Amino acid sequence: MKKHVRIYMAGPLFTLAERSHNQRLAQALHRINPALDCLLPQTRAAAFLPDLQAVAEDCWEQIRQADVVVACLEGSDADSGTSAELGFAKALNKPVIGYRTDFRGCEVDGLNAMLRYGCNAYVFQPCSLETPGVDPLEQLAQALVAELALLSGMSTNEACNA
Repeated sequence: MKKHVRIYMAGPLFTLAERSHNQRLAQALHRINPALDCLLPQTRAAAFLPDLQAVAEDCWEQIRQADVVVACLEGSDADSGTSAELGFAKALNKPVIGYRTDFRGCEVDGLNAMLRYGCNAYVFQPCSLETPGVDPLEQLAQALVAELALLSGMSTNEACNA
């Protein structure tokens, strides 16, 4: 992993719960490794509203500038915007790490096959298997950092202590 890694955080951002999750996960990733710079589209979108085309174009540009995309693939069917961002990143040969905590299943590892195989790495931590006394968001962040380490050729300890 290079000194600073720009992570585009692809995921739904339309509800308070979604926005809060995105923000908390980005903060957890940065706490684990301060060299991880998380790009949250929700923090930039307000500047472009109500022009949704400008919002979309800004998201595409942020993906171009990112080193890796972390994609939230929750729900019975992943968010369509997130799915488009994953496909765009894949077309640009950007590494994509997908994650899911939703225990409902689908075709492959709980996902549509095109989404699952569009990811270079995938973290599945079903919320039904939470460990009492352990913050599931921190566990998810640790697992994502471990996958980032594998993609970059670093050990997990190096990635967590950079």
